[in-house]
Amino acid sequence: MAAPGPGAGDLLRGECVHCRECDDRCPERAIAFSYLRAPVPRRPDPLRRQYLATLGAGAALGALARLIPDHQAEPVALRPPGALPQGEFWNRCIRCGTCIRVCPSDTLRANAGSAGALSFQAPVLVARDGGCDFDCNACGRVCPTGAIAEMPLDEKRRLVIGRAEIDRERCVAVTRGQPCLVCYAACPLAAIALDRCGRTTRQGAPLLVPRIIAERCTGCGLCEARCPVADPGAIRVAPRETA
Repeated sequence: MAAPGPGAGDLLRGECVHCRECDDRCPERAIAFSYLRAPVPRRPDPLRRQYLATLGAGAALGALARLIPDHQAEPVALRPPGALPQGEFWNRCIRCGTCIRVCPSDTLRANAGSAGALSFQAPVLVARDGGCDFDCNACGRVCPTGAIAEMPLDEKRRLVIGRAEIDRERCVAVTRGQPCLVCYAACPLAAIALDRCGRTTRQGAPLLVPRIIAERCTGCGLCEARCPVADPGAIRVAPRETA
């Protein structure tokens, strides 16, 4: 992205996409990244007074889920890493909102019922709003019911929650012949490759277009969040086809 300038301390912050290649390649370790993060709150006690209402609502929805045998036929939503299978997740989640409040990238949202009535107020991962932070496992650490499992950070990073898909009719590299490396730079797992397509840019350089390496993609959504194409973006994450 040509973010580092020619002199020490020169940085075009608006161009930096935090790919951290400069950090990895600097032989003197003169470049470092640091991120501010709010402390993870203690796991709430679901029996405290302020959680009784949500506990009752969650229990009611869970009972309703068991009375509807085809509830797993509802559209599958993109859920946080470590979330139980969809039907069981809806039964267990008490809609306390703690995982949503602690999410540092603001990518967890209370579902408005887009995956059916039983999904109402359950957390859903909206990749376009931020993507799942690669260095965070806070949602599982604060979930009071186990609807989102607590797991080590390394395990969470490998957990597949979906797959990214490229809409070639919206990708500027394909439709406009305009170089764009944003999704490639945003991916922490090297799950996006850049392929030559036989065309050149206006400057005469080979035009590179992105391609998803499916076996590496976990569906974190960081690429979707950073895609510069106006909504809907040219790259979107589809949830795993499982309930």
